[in-house]
Amino acid sequence: MELQPLSSSHEAYHDAFQTYRAKSTLTEVVMSYSRQAAAHVIQKLITHDAPVFRVLGVGSGDGKADMEILKAVARGLRSSKDGHSKPQIAACTVEPSSLLISDFKRSASTLPEELANLADVSFDWQETTFDGFISESSWTSELFHLAHFICSLYYMDAEESLKSCFKLLTPGGAMFCLVIKENSFFDILVRQGNLKRLPIPGFYTGQDVVVIAERNNWKHEELPMTHYEVDITDCFNESSQTGSLLLDFLSHTVNFRELADPALYKEMMDFITEVSSTDSKGKMILRPQLSIVVIYK
Repeated sequence: MELQPLSSSHEAYHDAFQTYRAKSTLTEVVMSYSRQAAAHVIQKLITHDAPVFRVLGVGSGDGKADMEILKAVARGLRSSKDGHSKPQIAACTVEPSSLLISDFKRSASTLPEELANLADVSFDWQETTFDGFISESSWTSELFHLAHFICSLYYMDAEESLKSCFKLLTPGGAMFCLVIKENSFFDILVRQGNLKRLPIPGFYTGQDVVVIAERNNWKHEELPMTHYEVDITDCFNESSQTGSLLLDFLSHTVNFRELADPALYKEMMDFITEVSSTDSKGKMILRPQLSIVVIYK
């Protein structure tokens, strides 16, 4: 039986991702890393005097990282205005999952007090893929000051998507991509023997994005990498539903434990055993690494 990519089912992806996030420090690390990147970038932009600062989030999921990015943007804009008036920020989110957009809308229905005190923020949610968003001719005249791809570049052609996004940037604007670090867990996984059979999307690394930027003569920089931890102990309990969902996310396959043939299943389990470590409590821990590449226009 052909294995089904996890991304082919919004519901399956949502369930697996929520489980993965609950068993890891991913959310906290991505939020912090994204906030730091946005604070770094906003200091370098020359578009602070725009009456409305426009931010584009591509594949923003439930928006937790977006909120941290918006806080950093608001602080930077407020500082550039000497704190005398609230900046106006228009945030546009492109996300194909109705479930994740609903999560984002709930969290944005009442802005965090810190963000509300810093800026006036409006939201526009586009329930579509980035390709669908780009194909809408009405968006060709809308330019953004900042755009970001937070763990979302894997589900599209990276170079074409970055080229399209670059065109949507105002002169002096920037975009940044949070992706995996080369030679970290997911990068090794997609090059590992029979595990190449897994229906995993193209896991672009920071180095891949740097190569794309250099090929297109874009000014760019790669920020210092970070990592998060995942408790994968439940993966080794075949009766654990949590373990099954973790395996679905790690393999990016729907019902991996049930549908993978025995040889593939064994190789996957052997691989995650090899690349994990045991902590002081006897838990099996993975430590995937992340990278952010910033591209300036």
